[in-house]
Amino acid sequence: MKVNHVDYLVLGGANHGEIYNGERRETLTLRSREAIRSLPPFCAPVSEAMTVIPPAVTYKVHEHQGLDGKRYLIATNQPLTDFDIDNEIRKAGIAPTD
Repeated sequence: MKVNHVDYLVLGGANHGEIYNGERRETLTLRSREAIRSLPPFCAPVSEAMTVIPPAVTYKVHEHQGLDGKRYLIATNQPLTDFDIDNEIRKAGIAPTD
């Protein structure tokens, strides 16, 4: 059985403008690009750095029909009216679902 992968364009939040590819779903759960980073401790100069993992964010996926008539998947937690979605699609170069 062949699994179809689709592109998701994330709008808003720390992952704004990023494209993710995966199986089609209703939500998309992501960590920021800097998901795991080491920070030096602030109190002891000889202790090891600690690893900080930011919490995951789950975005709701919306299907948007672009001006070109094709359908695109947009992942956001903000109202779609907050964005010029067709311009964001054009800038990102996301593939349509069709």
